[in-house]
Amino acid sequence: MKQALVKHIRHYTTAAVRGPGFGAVQDMRLRGPWTYVEDLSPMQTHKMDATLKGHIPISRGTLVAGDAVPVGYHFAYFNGLESEEELTRAGCVRAAAPDPQLFPVRMWAGGSIEFNARPLTLGTVGSAIERVARVEYKCKSSGIVGEEENKNKNKNRLQERLFVTFERRMYAQDVVSSGGGFIEKVATGTGDDKWSVKEERTMVYMSNRSAPSKSGESPFISPKYSGPPVFQHTFTLSMVTLFRYSAVTFNGYRMHYDPLYCIEEEGLSGCLVHGPLIATVVLSLATQAGVMIGSMGRRIVRFRYRMVAPLLVEKAITVEFRELKGVVVVVCVTDQRGSQCVDGAIEFE
Repeated sequence: MKQALVKHIRHYTTAAVRGPGFGAVQDMRLRGPWTYVEDLSPMQTHKMDATLKGHIPISRGTLVAGDAVPVGYHFAYFNGLESEEELTRAGCVRAAAPDPQLFPVRMWAGGSIEFNARPLTLGTVGSAIERVARVEYKCKSSGIVGEEENKNKNKNRLQERLFVTFERRMYAQDVVSSGGGFIEKVATGTGDDKWSVKEERTMVYMSNRSAPSKSGESPFISPKYSGPPVFQHTFTLSMVTLFRYSAVTFNGYRMHYDPLYCIEEEGLSGCLVHGPLIATVVLSLATQAGVMIGSMGRRIVRFRYRMVAPLLVEKAITVEFRELKGVVVVVCVTDQRGSQCVDGAIEFE
């Protein structure tokens, strides 16, 4: 039987052609700022240690009040206390997300984390101020052309993407309750030198998810860098690990702990590993591997990363470090196939 010629095409629309979700751009720009004041309890660090042990080496002793919050452990602090009615059905915070009817899918796209010389300190009161830094809208049209074009017109649809970057500045003291216009200053992006950790988190909200492959896996991406790494560590995260990390970070997003939701509503083959969890692991490994990567005695000042493909639970994950220009370490995270999922760089001083 003759096969019908069917060709799928996707192209970016022009600026004049926009989907129904375009109005979310201005809406998201007006969100926030959000403020947090929290006791930096050592117990959160202990829970993070318990979550990661067995997956990565943790050789230091138990931390107490007066010690610095470990690099990458800031994700355990300054998380909102929204009630369930303030969350979307997927478990996202409504106040920080676009209309879920227009953008039902959310993914962690990447970010950057900067560490100041004055760290967050356990046993003290800290604070954080978060704002929407940037919003970018993209729209693709998905169509089918060829012999069956007329039969498949109902399959033509827009694929809208909304990239929202949140900037969060964390302080080793309470700068929120003091007033004096400081929050307004930070909310406008004005610089200040009081922060201990400054982070950008980029989320991508999607109008629909791309159709999964027959294997349920994302397309293979060849690693960006070749040659033997100076450090390599392979581990596998379980459903228990993902659940416990969600609990420590008070993250209600169902994609990380509800496999039925992932399969039936998201079209995935299983639960996804948190973007922040990978960032925590990478920074913890960089701290542990100081001798091997030539950073012994140096301080991590910045970590930039991009999630290029999802990582799935119960699948082997490999983190590799390669030196570049002495004070920069290139990060490559691959899945069980050797396909690159995270591309990043750590800077030391």
